[in-house]
Amino acid sequence: MSNLSSSVQKGRVMKVVLVLVMLYAILCFVTDLKERKMYSLPANVLGMVIFFVNEYLRDGEDMSLVVILIVSFIVFRLMAKLKVWGEGDSDYLFMLTQLIAGLSIDYGVMTFLIIELGAIAVSLTVSVIIAFIETRVRKEKLDKHYKAAALPGFSVVTELLCILCWRIYE
Repeated sequence: MSNLSSSVQKGRVMKVVLVLVMLYAILCFVTDLKERKMYSLPANVLGMVIFFVNEYLRDGEDMSLVVILIVSFIVFRLMAKLKVWGEGDSDYLFMLTQLIAGLSIDYGVMTFLIIELGAIAVSLTVSVIIAFIETRVRKEKLDKHYKAAALPGFSVVTELLCILCWRIYE
């Protein structure tokens, strides 16, 4: 009986985190479309919270999450420094990576990598679609010089992943 109540409690903790992530994703979607900016600090804080909750859910037994945390932090910091994309985008992807790691790590690192790369590909595709719609509404031209907002696509994918996670923790 104790294991069941502990499992329910852990599921509740993750649901609180998922609600915060979903609210933040909506905020990022709106602010990036309107102002082409985002608030980075919540992404970094939520990324770390997701990591610690994932560790709590697994009783700290799996070092794969620690490795993913360190590697993703280094990669996204490097991408921000090299101007691959904006620093806020890197911070958001760090948070998204922690969410995907918690969702998929039980199935192995290869599964995590496949889901991570798939999520990035789908996010960028959704961002292009949103940019296409945005340019039509604003009556602007979509070309290689157009500064499209990337976060709306990542926000949509984050919402879908949060819904999937929610179902898992029910």
